[in-house]
Order: sequence, then structure tokens, then C-alpha cells
Amino acid sequence: MFQVPLATLANQSISFNVDGAYWQIRLFQCVSMMHADVSRDGVKLIDSVRCFSGIPILPYRHLYLPRFGNFVFDSDPDWTEFGTSCRLFYLTNAELEAYNQLVKES
Repeated sequence: MFQVPLATLANQSISFNVDGAYWQIRLFQCVSMMHADVSRDGVKLIDSVRCFSGIPILPYRHLYLPRFGNFVFDSDPDWTEFGTSCRLFYLTNAELEAYNQLVKES
């Protein structure tokens, strides 16, 4: 599991290497919701997807399987809480499978 370093900003772009790929995420406030654009190795995967607590950012399995994982916020995305009570994590494919199993069981 990798914690994505977020700044306390409503609009930001983050670039980092994890799980053998170069990721770029743009987070931005749109009305009252946080949205994200996600690219991997320079290829845009998704534009303006709404962000929710506990729900992976990449909504379709073909965007990350079979080799990669997904991103999950641990609380309702609120840029004023980034880095403190609101964190974004990258879960590897194995971690994501375990996470999905726990969600199904609860």
C-alpha cells in the first residue's frame, strides 16, 4: 500500500512511481465534489471521475487489471482535510482483492 502525498489544495496534480508505473493524478474541486483525472505512463485512463470514500477511483477493471491496482480514499474526499484525516492510497492488485473481499463480507 502506498499513500499518495496530497497537499491541502483544492486543485492539484501529483506524479509518482509506484507498482512499476508512472502515475499522474489531477484532483480538483467541482461544485461540492472532488473529481480526478488519472494517467498511467502518459496514457489517460479516466477524466473527471467523482471521488468517494472507500470506492476505487478507477471504476472499470480493464483500466487496471491484470497488472495494476487502484486508488481509494479512506474518508469522504475533502481537500481541506488532505494529508490529515483524508488520505488517498494506492492498493496493489493483491491488496485490492483483499480489500474487495472485506467489503463484500461487511
